[in-house]
Amino acid sequence: MVCREAKIVRKGDEWFVYITVEKEVKERDPKSVLAVDLGIRWIATTVNSNNPKPKFYGKELRRVKGHYFWLRRTLALKKAYKAIKKIGCKETDNKRYTTQDKQGNS
Repeated sequence: MVCREAKIVRKGDEWFVYITVEKEVKERDPKSVLAVDLGIRWIATTVNSNNPKPKFYGKELRRVKGHYFWLRRTLALKKAYKAIKKIGCKETDNKRYTTQDKQGNS
């Protein structure tokens, strides 16, 4: 391992040392490769070299976002601004629950 660069930085009352090192690593021959594409329409798409059929994640999340979009639009037409403000955090909680549920089941 070779030290290539070192910086001492002061941020406020604290000091930090940033060290850049270079290390030789042996090349490996993987048995499979997993590719992940983070997108706009689908939150994530994965492809495994062992199974070439891609998996799409995010259908449930898009359903939740669409539901709350419709709800906000309907309430705005009725000028129910307090109700819109009330559901704001529920949408965030619901999206968080949906994404954590998908991560746990994978």
